[in-house]
Amino acid sequence: MIWTWPNFGPALFNCIILYLSAGLVLPGRRNSDSESLLMDFEKHGRLSLVTLATMLVVVSILNGYYFADLDSYYHLSHWLSTANILNIVLLTLIFIVLLTKRFALQVAGTVMSAILQTAA
Repeated sequence: MIWTWPNFGPALFNCIILYLSAGLVLPGRRNSDSESLLMDFEKHGRLSLVTLATMLVVVSILNGYYFADLDSYYHLSHWLSTANILNIVLLTLIFIVLLTKRFALQVAGTVMSAILQTAA
């Protein structure tokens, strides 16, 4: 693959999304009146999960696009690669954390996501 802006731009965009997500999940000067990290996450952290989900979708598309030109094994299964299946599982965990109000499910989804991303 020749690295041109149409090829490199989406990968660079993915890094920018990850940086934005990290900036949203950590408290900053924007709200020094927060009593705890949990309250700060309730106010601003959910937007970070949306950016993480966006990053996983972009990565899944890039995986299929970048590896489509490889040999026939990858050509047949590049959309259902192990990496994309892991991205689907991580997206599911993000949506569980986003949509549930039960704190125990939020913690379980977060811990499972951290374990999977560390293992990957």
